[in-house]
Amino acid sequence: MELITEPVQARFLDSYYDAATNARWSTTRADAPPRMSMSLLHQLREEQQIFVARWEQGERPDYHVLTSGIPGIFNLGGDLGAFVEAAKQHDRAWLEHYALLAIDVVYNTMSHYQLPVRTVTVVQGLALGGGFEAALSANILIAERQATFAFPETRFGLFPGMGAWPLLMRRLPPRIAEQFATSGKRYSAESLYQMGVVDRLAEPGQGLESAARYIQQEQVRMSGIGSMQAAIEPYTGINKQHLDDQVMMWVDQVLRLPPRSLGLMQKLTDSAFAATGAQSAPDAVNEP
Repeated sequence: MELITEPVQARFLDSYYDAATNARWSTTRADAPPRMSMSLLHQLREEQQIFVARWEQGERPDYHVLTSGIPGIFNLGGDLGAFVEAAKQHDRAWLEHYALLAIDVVYNTMSHYQLPVRTVTVVQGLALGGGFEAALSANILIAERQATFAFPETRFGLFPGMGAWPLLMRRLPPRIAEQFATSGKRYSAESLYQMGVVDRLAEPGQGLESAARYIQQEQVRMSGIGSMQAAIEPYTGINKQHLDDQVMMWVDQVLRLPPRSLGLMQKLTDSAFAATGAQSAPDAVNEP
């Protein structure tokens, strides 16, 4: 990753270092976009860069934990409203910028920034589409029992393009992973825990405490775990170029969507924003 030299004042993220767990904890604020807007993606990547920069400067946490402060929502996935506008304008450049930025965030998390650390996500509510991929990309996925997960992209003619298949195939057999990613079904945290997709199941309201307990239990083994990760990663079958190639296929598919699919995406966007009480205006398509 290209490092930044100064911390970025994030509008949508609160982060702090906790000495008791030797972990950096990052939480999306309650007023953050419920979807992966371009702004939120930029800030997530900036937070990753800050983690690396501080690690290089001597702050050496063993873990980076990501969770959400939005009640009932981890993340609702891609910014469908912005995708619709980009497709209508045939703005390939914007879609490619968004897609590659999302892949950067996912790959950085799954590769734990190429450092001897572990990444953790704590899901306490809905994790859909790209939000589910973000959760899956962590080395450890902790979910509260009431959390639900799904890849709804096939409902409007898309596929989950930000790493769903390779991320799922780290945890499931290939045929099951394919069915999982294309069914559009919602899954409970408990069912995913039984399948091996969720690593640790927490009671409602206990996700953060569960993450802290997990970290404290694992700290004594952390040096060995870091070495093990480096040893097994060549065999995971996931590399950055593969993810970049896959997401370019996703961009092609967005630009081929018929008006009916775009209308359904807009309807889903409007209903989701109405349900959450958030503002419906997406990031400008020409945002850098």
